[in-house]
Amino acid sequence: MKYRLGNICKIGDGLHGTPNYCKNNEFYFINGNNLKGELIDLSNARSVSKAEYLKYNPNLIPQKTVLLSINGTLGNTAIYNGESIILSKSVAFFECSTDIITPEYLKLYFESCNFQNILNNMATGTTIKNVGLKSLRSLMIDLPSINIQREIVNIIKPFENKLYLNNQINDNLAV
Repeated sequence: MKYRLGNICKIGDGLHGTPNYCKNNEFYFINGNNLKGELIDLSNARSVSKAEYLKYNPNLIPQKTVLLSINGTLGNTAIYNGESIILSKSVAFFECSTDIITPEYLKLYFESCNFQNILNNMATGTTIKNVGLKSLRSLMIDLPSINIQREIVNIIKPFENKLYLNNQINDNLAV
């Protein structure tokens, strides 16, 4: 069945500015480069104070929200798992209506070649590519039933996990 993405997900983006940074804190300001599939990579993220975090916290819902890079780096994904983060404007969030679409399926959809091509074709800008929230909200997607989405995720997830572990091993060998 076809759905408009904005009708099945609450869609927004992050801070259109720069927070005040601080050193060695447990709250982070992330951009599209921090999205690494399964995880949000905080290793190169800048720290912010608790006050900045509370001021700009997007109140994302863990395990229900998918993140997608939409400015500069396009198409990186992650599922939000409760990390203490502030999003930059280069990261869009998609809070899923889980009775229609599972976050895991949406993430797989975002990672598909078909969607990556759509995303690149939707992008505007000559120097820094950008995809607007309005375009994402109006995007029509074809979805199988929620049960079939879960089956697809259950089939693909073990392969993704193995690929992730292999990449971790390769990264360690390259050092």
